[in-house]
Amino acid sequence: MSKDILLVEDTLTQAMLFQHLLEKNGQSVKLARSGAKALELLEKLNHLNELPALILTDINMPEMNGYELCRALKANSAYAHIQVVLFASATSPDEIAEILNCGADNVVLKKWDEQKLVKKLKLLVEDGATQNGNSSALCDIQTRINGKDIDVSFEPERALAIMASLYEFLCTD
Repeated sequence: MSKDILLVEDTLTQAMLFQHLLEKNGQSVKLARSGAKALELLEKLNHLNELPALILTDINMPEMNGYELCRALKANSAYAHIQVVLFASATSPDEIAEILNCGADNVVLKKWDEQKLVKKLKLLVEDGATQNGNSSALCDIQTRINGKDIDVSFEPERALAIMASLYEFLCTD
């Protein structure tokens, strides 16, 4: 499998910033400006046997948001093995539930530190081959947070990776 990252970002300045940051730190980056364009590009890359190791996608995009893209990827057997990392700006309980429910493998926050972000993505790309195909049974949880019922369905390993990332980005220096 490739060591490439597919970056899905609709805002040109953000896309250029992240592409430059990742490439200057040794990552090979392909860019798609929407979820639909990402799916088109993946189809071409699949025919060339050049699928990326990781997809880093913004959540807030028009037409197809990052959650919808992640669901589409995880539902397609040709792409389900690719790690999907959501690029989030907020972390309300509803958003965390949606991150878990869409099948994301990990999350990084837009409140990012350059070194932390690059290190995290490099580790995910390197570890990707060992994690692929190691899915476990889904856990379904119904809970109430701040007076609101929330249903979550997730694989425990993915949930732990997401919680660790949130801790890493929110609580450590």
